[in-house]
Amino acid sequence: MGEVTFQLPPAPPEDYLRLVRWWREGTRFMVSAVTLGASRPGVRGRDPVRDLVEFDAPELVEAQARRALDEGAPEIAPTLRVDGARAARARVEVRRRMAWLQDMAGRGGPPMDPGIEPLVAATQAAGDEALRAAGFDLDRNASQ
Repeated sequence: MGEVTFQLPPAPPEDYLRLVRWWREGTRFMVSAVTLGASRPGVRGRDPVRDLVEFDAPELVEAQARRALDEGAPEIAPTLRVDGARAARARVEVRRRMAWLQDMAGRGGPPMDPGIEPLVAATQAAGDEALRAAGFDLDRNASQ
C-alpha cells in the first residue's frame, strides 16, 4: 500500500516533547523489566517496527517540536511519512506498550503526565484515521 502520511494533532511543542520524554522513559523501564534490571542500550536495525516505535517516530516528532520552539511557534502538528504496513504493525506494538506502561505506572513505572493524556488519545486517533484512509482494516490488523 506504500507510504502513509500521518498528520498528528496540533498541540504546543512542549507537550510533544513531554510525550517523547515519557515514551523514552517508558521504553527504558520496559527494557529494564525484561532484562531484570540490566541496563541495555537500544539498538537500531534489529526490527524495522521496533526501530519506528523506539527511534524513528520519537526522533522525528522531537525534531519538529524543537524546531517549532526555536521558531517561536505556539503549536505544531507533526507530520510523519511511514510505510503503511510497517505503521500498521507499529500501531499494534504501541498499543501493547501503552497498556503495559499504564498498568505499570502504579508499580514503579513512569507515570504519564495527565496533561498529555488528551494528546496521546488524539495522536492514536489521528494514526488510526490515517491508516484507515490508506485502506488498512484495523480490526483485521489488530491481532497481527
